[in-house]
Amino acid sequence: MCISTIPNRNSPPAILLRESFREKGKVKNHTLANLSHWNPARIEALRRALRGDFDQVASSEVALGPAPSSACSLS
Repeated sequence: MCISTIPNRNSPPAILLRESFREKGKVKNHTLANLSHWNPARIEALRRALRGDFDQVASSEVALGPAPSSACSLS
């Protein structure tokens, strides 16, 4: 799965979430979503998540466990 930027002639480029697969020995693309209307920061965050940049953050949160519930109490 990847994010592809497809140029348009007289319009802004289309930003698409795609997956690649093989069919009869040829590589084909299947578009899952059109992300053109998304905020650029959100697109970059999704791109980083697909690359696995946040994998270490998620594993450290699991190792630390949830925050204590007493930290948010209003006494």
